[in-house]
Amino acid sequence: MLTKDDLIAISDTLGPMIKLEGDKTRKEIKGYIDSNDSIFGEIVKVELAAQKKELVEFIKTGFNETGKIVGRLREEIRNERVKKLEERVKRLELQQLHTSS
Repeated sequence: MLTKDDLIAISDTLGPMIKLEGDKTRKEIKGYIDSNDSIFGEIVKVELAAQKKELVEFIKTGFNETGKIVGRLREEIRNERVKKLEERVKRLELQQLHTSS
């Protein structure tokens, strides 16, 4: 049977070894956590880059489509103005014909 003194001696002998093993384990766990954080950070960077690329493409497409719409509207406005001016010229020509007759 172990006595109290035997247990104290075992504790004194094994205590520092257990502490060293615990410190080693803590360092290994910290290393794993740091590695996982680094990997997670890279994954997040890649995902953000992909999202940024999609967003840039979306914005470019939006600007291009907006430009096309503005161009069509300008052309419609220009055509409408030309049409109104042509009609006005015809009316003036008709008025000129009636007044000179």
